[in-house]
Amino acid sequence: MALVVAPAAAAGAAGAGEVDVDKRVQKAVGKRTLDYTAPYLVWANARLATPFPSDLVSMGPTFADSLSLLPPAAYASRPASSVPSKIAHATWGHARSAVNAAAWTPDGRRLVLGSGSGEFSLLNASNLTFESVMRTHTAAVRCITYTHNQQFVVSTDDAGFANIFQPNFELMVALQAHREAVRSVSFSPTDLKFATGSDDSKIHVRVVPGKGCTSRDAQHVKGHVHMHACDRLCADAQHVHSM
Repeated sequence: MALVVAPAAAAGAAGAGEVDVDKRVQKAVGKRTLDYTAPYLVWANARLATPFPSDLVSMGPTFADSLSLLPPAAYASRPASSVPSKIAHATWGHARSAVNAAAWTPDGRRLVLGSGSGEFSLLNASNLTFESVMRTHTAAVRCITYTHNQQFVVSTDDAGFANIFQPNFELMVALQAHREAVRSVSFSPTDLKFATGSDDSKIHVRVVPGKGCTSRDAQHVKGHVHMHACDRLCADAQHVHSM
């Protein structure tokens, strides 16, 4: 049995929402995905036979040896095997401005980028795409630092502000840490205090505020160091003697 459709009926069917059979279907293009779990699974199986890291077999110079590639932590005694020599991906951000700061999230699944327009951009490490863009500062972001216990993240900008966020980037406290740009943040080994270095030639030490803390409470400075005729571009904590 053959079904014949008149041109008028065909036009009416197309107007009623039918798909045009002459329309070409575009070829689906799959997104590039980086799966970093396979090397860790291979390493876990290799450690059963070779409990000492120095007994692991080095990777050969052929393409077939890349199938047995292990993560960089497995080549601690041979760091030359983990030197990157090729760009994996390059992309443009939503805001065509300089990227001044970058930090990996504690789970290693996303990369937080701080731009010159005062925005945070979350880059997915698996498919190398931008997930979201957040307006967090009114000036250019200069530093993004996580605490050692991974419970808070602090970002600073050119206006001297230091914003403290929760891991989900919910703003807790926005405090005026300095009068000029804050370029560095460092936490103590206990994560109870943090130091900020600024272009105003000062290093301020403050107590990390908890939940429910106000900006007035966080403004209290526990101590500061004044350096004449120079800019404080970096501040770091001594993890052995807690200095």
